Amino acid sequence: RIMAMTADRPNAADDEGEEEPEIPVMQKVAILFVALGQETCGEVMKFLSDYEIEEITGAVANLKSISVELQDKVLEEFEQHLLAGEWVSQGGLDFARGALERPVGPRKAQEILDRIQSTVSSGFYMLKNVAPEQVAPFISHEHPQTIALILSQLDASQGAGIMGQGIAHVSCFGGFQTILYDISEEMLESASAGIQKNYDKAVEKNVLTDEQAKNAVSTLVLKQDLGEAVSEADFVIEAVPEKIELKVELYGQLDKMCKPETIFASNTSSLSITEMAAATERPQQFIGMHFFNPVHKMKLVEIVKGLETSEETIAATKAVGKKMGKETVTIKESPGFITSRINAMIGNEAFYMLQEGIATAEEIDKARRLGLNHPMGPFEMVDLVGLDTRLSILKFLHQALGEKYRPCTLLEQYVRAGRLGRKTGKGVYDYAKK
Repeated sequence: RIMAMTADRPNAADDEGEEEPEIPVMQKVAILFVALGQETCGEVMKFLSDYEIEEITGAVANLKSISVELQDKVLEEFEQHLLAGEWVSQGGLDFARGALERPVGPRKAQEILDRIQSTVSSGFYMLKNVAPEQVAPFISHEHPQTIALILSQLDASQGAGIMGQGIAHVSCFGGFQTILYDISEEMLESASAGIQKNYDKAVEKNVLTDEQAKNAVSTLVLKQDLGEAVSEADFVIEAVPEKIELKVELYGQLDKMCKPETIFASNTSSLSITEMAAATERPQQFIGMHFFNPVHKMKLVEIVKGLETSEETIAATKAVGKKMGKETVTIKESPGFITSRINAMIGNEAFYMLQEGIATAEEIDKARRLGLNHPMGPFEMVDLVGLDTRLSILKFLHQALGEKYRPCTLLEQYVRAGRLGRKTGKGVYDYAKK
């Protein structure tokens, strides 16, 4: 959050020598917005994202915590420096604008403000009129522009799956330059073809125009070299298999390859964000981003905060999710988050019912769909997600939360038999027969 115009000098001491309270930068923005009036605010907001508007609105709602006297002081300082042309030097203005134009991820407001203040000693910039397009850039966040999606660090059989393909789909939809990485050229081509197929379907159903679909797909780049894939990325989403040792090793490599300001997001459904973040020198820029299958249809993303995840990282991740067309919930790290704990319990119980011969898989799925109004039955869901993935989550939850999450023996047998779901052609259901 940047509001250089209202943060040009520290608060002065009063007559008794006591310092006045520090006013947060976003609160200064809120004070300015209220003072500008409805018409000007409406014009300024055309230049801002929905998330930025939401944040400013929240700050305005909290203005009652700041005294009228302090609010007046902020406006007086703004007015004085605006009229005198002394609010920022040309060099400071150029630096701030240049920083905003570079897609380098989120920055703390104070970092920019300090740099601007350091250049005020010469060349004051004269600003005679406040135009909305001049105000907006100093309020706006810097959002990631390039997303690198890591699909596999294993052999080709473990490569780009349905989940990774789906995340790439919505990344392209959000207008991001999307760099898709896998060690297998065959898997990359398969993922690219799958993305194109889904966009073609969207055009056929009049969900998107042909031009919109072509523009989205044009942002996709395929890479087999990890360093090339991530070196210029602002935001890296990892979607490798749910094995903590694999993810920790990968993030140790990524930390050396990426720009210092790059944010790391793990698409884990249950593993520790804090443990993965500890493998890097940027734990404050590490977050969980749990998508759901099929990604291009499911609206939710769980955003998971690790121990040291910063508010700037959370804000940037929410903005990424919003551009992808997703709704988000933000939660503190805990085993299984929200949805995985619930789904693992339902799915495991369904296997126990199947094992005990209470009903067939088809009947259990039908009962959940029609009786509980769920879009998919538990076995349809596990075949889509992958039985190996579900078993890995259950083992982790069993270790972390106790006996109620002990995996059903039948599920373990299916995995040992190689019946992993749609990706292998056979799971609970045999897709060669369908």
